[in-house]
Parts: sequence; structure tokens; C-alpha cells
Amino acid sequence: MKVFFLIFLFLNSVAFGQHYFNKSFDLGEGIRPEAYRGVIYNTSDNEFWALGALFYAKNPVLYKFNSEGNPLDTIIVDNASNGYLFGQGYENAINIDLDGNLIIQGQMQFNDLDQAFAIIFKLTPDGDTIWTKEYQLAGRYQYFSSLAITNENEYVFAGFSHNLITGQDAWLVKLDSDGNTIWEQHYGGYGFDAAYSVDTTDDGGFILSGFTTSYGAGERDAYVIKTDSEGNLLWEKWFGSEGNDGARLKSLPNGNTLVVGSFRFYLPGVSMGSASKGIAIELDNNGNQIWFNSFSEYDSTAFYFYSSEEWFINGTYVDDGYIFYGSGYDTSISNPSGWLVKTDFQGNKLWSRRFRN
Repeated sequence: MKVFFLIFLFLNSVAFGQHYFNKSFDLGEGIRPEAYRGVIYNTSDNEFWALGALFYAKNPVLYKFNSEGNPLDTIIVDNASNGYLFGQGYENAINIDLDGNLIIQGQMQFNDLDQAFAIIFKLTPDGDTIWTKEYQLAGRYQYFSSLAITNENEYVFAGFSHNLITGQDAWLVKLDSDGNTIWEQHYGGYGFDAAYSVDTTDDGGFILSGFTTSYGAGERDAYVIKTDSEGNLLWEKWFGSEGNDGARLKSLPNGNTLVVGSFRFYLPGVSMGSASKGIAIELDNNGNQIWFNSFSEYDSTAFYFYSSEEWFINGTYVDDGYIFYGSGYDTSISNPSGWLVKTDFQGNKLWSRRFRN
């Protein structure tokens, strides 16, 4: 079974979207490549970690390779839970704490009829399991979508908690390094709300982003939440088009927040004509919008603009601006590609690149 990784090293010298490498790896029989979500670059060892799963099994798999894309190791994670299927859901992720330990978040299905539930693993740098924490509650299913490591080496997880009766809230949980819950908080209204990403802020608090149907004018709007160090709500903002929107974010060194994602636009007078476009927003520490821009590789005056799907999944900063990365494709031919866009600090596009295997 082969899986394809397209990886870009965002160095300060990035100027024109230099393509460092792409690799196709033979992961071995039974490894499920569609579960390979979260890739993290461990700068201290100049290595990458990727997270996946064995086919129809409860074991996460870690795949390790160097900065040139050469395979170093494959680790099948020991899982003592009573679940039977890891990797259901699209928000599996991996991070590295201040001690070099690996933190894995994902979803575990416990029987054929159940929804998947959130599960967390803490591993040594060699892949040995230190502890596992499950979230399995009757009448509720819960996902984590992102995690952040604090300066105290505590772990903050963001996602959603869905109650089969009362609906769905954005969800934030803080654990100590032993996996004990310090606090958890819920956000949102009477609709369906979720967090896709979380980051720490300079004042010791946290900032989250995702989507909301409780607020806003569209079907589903991008949702940004700012909290204090205990997870108490300080402010919340929502942004969007008339369609389904969502967002992720990254805290910036200047104290602002970079929000990225997609907005869905509709072709006037055509009920089936719509398309998602990449968006980026910079907010100040109080949630006020500094700038907003949308991005597309297609001419917005052409009909085929509405047969394309484009979105950003994250962004970062370099010395002279921002880099946004995501994917896009023309739905009429279904030819997906990786997508990079570089802007200046005011969100003005400098260049964009598409990458295909």
C-alpha cells in the first residue's frame, strides 16, 4: 500500500514556493493511508512524523522520516483500550511536547453501531505508550480536532461535544502532563458549533476557530473564540458568506491572530452553482478585523469559477509575509492539487503555486 506525502519546509528564505520534495512510501500491507492526517516537523531532530492507522484495527501507526523524505521508522502504537477501530473521522493529529514526548489525538470506534469517540495517547520519543485517555459517554460523541502545548507543558485539546438531545458545542479541554483533566469548557449557542483548531496566546489564554450554525447569516459561518487561561469566554466572532464556511487559525508574534479557511459562494440564479474559495483574515487581540482577503486560481467572472473547490487548511508567517496552504480542484474533472499562496503582511497576494503528484 502506497501513500503520497507532499511536504514543504517553510523556511525564512521561502520566496517563490520552492518545491523541496514529494514522496510516495510503501507503508506495508494493511496500513490505511486515508487515515494519514497530521504531519509534524520536529525541528530539534530535523525529522517528520506522520500519523495513520492499521486497516480495520485499533492501533495508530507512526511513520518517521528525515528532512529529505527518506523513511526512518514505522511504529505500531500499543493500544490497550477496548475499542476496535482507530482513525474513524478526519481529525487525527500528532504533536510533540516540551519533553519530546509524542501526543496523539484521534477517534476510536468501540463497536459497529457506535459513533467514534475522542481518544488521546502519550508516547515516549521511541513510541512506547505512557498513557491513554478515552472519552466515551452514553448519548454523546466527542471529537478532538487540534491540540496546543502550553509553556507549562500542559495539553489543550479543541473539538466538539455532540449531545444527541441538546445539540453540539465547541469544546476545549486542558490536561496536565499525566493526562488528568484540569478543566473543560463548552462554547456556542443552540445550533451546531465546533472547533477545528486551537493556539495559545501571549496573555496565557487560548484562541479557537471552527464553525457555527448558532450565529451568523450563512448556513454555517467561520467561528473564532478567545478565552482566558481557564477557558472562560472573553469574546467570540463569526464571519462568513451565505454558504457553509469554516476556519482554522494561528497566533502571530505581534499578538494578532491569522484565520484561514474557506467561504462558499453561490452563482446568482443557479441553485446548484456554488464554490468554496480560500480566505484569510487577520484579527487583533480584541477580535477586530485588520484585513480580509479571498483567494482563487480561477477568474471570478467566468462560469467555471463555480465548478471549483479551493480551501486553506492552515497558514504560517515568514520574514516578509504569510504562507497559506491547502488544496483545490475543478469539480468538473476532479483533479485535486496541493495549493500554496504567499501574501505580504496586508494579505495582498504575491504568488501562488499548485502541486500535483
